[in-house]
Amino acid sequence: MLRRVSSAKAFLFALPLPLAVSAAAEGPYGELRVGLVQDEPMVAQGRLPGFDAMLPDGDATIQLRYDDAMSFGVEGGFEEVLDSPFKVGVGLDIFRMELEQAEIDAGDAVGERMPLNLGPDTLRANHLSFDNRVLLGTANVFYEIEMLDVTAAVGVGYGLAFVSDADAEAGPIYHLGASFEVDPLGDVGLRISRFKADGPVDDATGLRFEDFEITMLSLSLGWEF
Repeated sequence: MLRRVSSAKAFLFALPLPLAVSAAAEGPYGELRVGLVQDEPMVAQGRLPGFDAMLPDGDATIQLRYDDAMSFGVEGGFEEVLDSPFKVGVGLDIFRMELEQAEIDAGDAVGERMPLNLGPDTLRANHLSFDNRVLLGTANVFYEIEMLDVTAAVGVGYGLAFVSDADAEAGPIYHLGASFEVDPLGDVGLRISRFKADGPVDDATGLRFEDFEITMLSLSLGWEF
């Protein structure tokens, strides 16, 4: 509990960063984006309610695999902080995690051969669902490199993922991207981001997952004000 509270406080402390540097920045920017999110399999050790009769004594390894998801996001901040190539920004992305398959592995059990592969319909028939909505907030610092008509950027930040049926988890996020100006639309950008945090605790089952990792590929349209 102390670690979660400290992580949340660290993220909330980072949120005012763009406002803190606004007086020393060239000007504000904003962007809208749409993306594709790939979730790494989530693994936990424990028991899955409704399937105890299929399992021997002791904990089983439970692995959840998710379909790729579409994300929608916004970002805003300030560019050329202290007349440098750095910019700072705060982002918000939302997406829905939909379970593709749950795998339960506990060795050989009576009448069954492990691992068991369970689809979302089978889980729902046993009053279980691991589908979740995720709201990911991030505070970021980027270093931009202008090359002809293209602006490349590398970035690092800190994020807090709010998961609908689990607790919130915080961790680092890394970015790599590029953008170019398209008149009269604005700046069109492509970015790949990687976020990793400790795994959340599922509210319904009490399972604690080892890691929560996502890779997000996003296309953005941005403006300078």
